[in-house]
Amino acid sequence: FSVYKPKMKKYIFLDVDGTLLDTNTKEIPPSAIEAIKLAQNNGHKVYLCSGRTILEMKPFLHLELDGYICAAGGQIHQDNQIIFDYTFAKEDVDALMQFANEHNMNLKIETDIYWTFEKYRIRTKILFDDELITEDFYELEAI
Repeated sequence: FSVYKPKMKKYIFLDVDGTLLDTNTKEIPPSAIEAIKLAQNNGHKVYLCSGRTILEMKPFLHLELDGYICAAGGQIHQDNQIIFDYTFAKEDVDALMQFANEHNMNLKIETDIYWTFEKYRIRTKILFDDELITEDFYELEAI
């Protein structure tokens, strides 16, 4: 007499730097790719989890993982769909930029579109509700 015990599906979360990427070569070892495929073939779900934005994760999308947790949890992709996306309101972004400018601070904010504000350099390509608000690059004079 034997009892069938179904295998429990596991969820595997991998970090990029120092976990998935070899620390010396900065490349994904073939053994890691094999292990990911083996886990998936055995019914497990594999996610890449990082503080990086989806824009910075694009070099890893060819791995065809089950999901990506990006921007330190600010955006979650599962089965090629965004299932969670935390965005700042335009007013909050404006306030952050004003505060950084008034206090002579660097500020870097990234999205899947990408924009950044640094002390003397601004590069913007900002989308709010799928509408392009601005796209520009210019230098500020040193204060």
